Amino acid sequence: DAMLQTIVDAMQNGDKVQLQGFGTFEAVQKKATKRRNPRTGEEFEVAAHRVPQLKVSSALKGQFK
Repeated sequence: DAMLQTIVDAMQNGDKVQLQGFGTFEAVQKKATKRRNPRTGEEFEVAAHRVPQLKVSSALKGQFK
């Protein structure tokens, strides 16, 4: 739990967290977009927001050939 909380805190502060041999965690900014409700057809806007992202290291990717 402590490791996860440390990663979350770092990403909230705009920092990247790199775990050697595993990957890099960072928060990326997504633009505001328009979406459509498939049930009603009504359009709505999704506000700009930040989302967590993991870039997997090549060492880890190599394990799944």
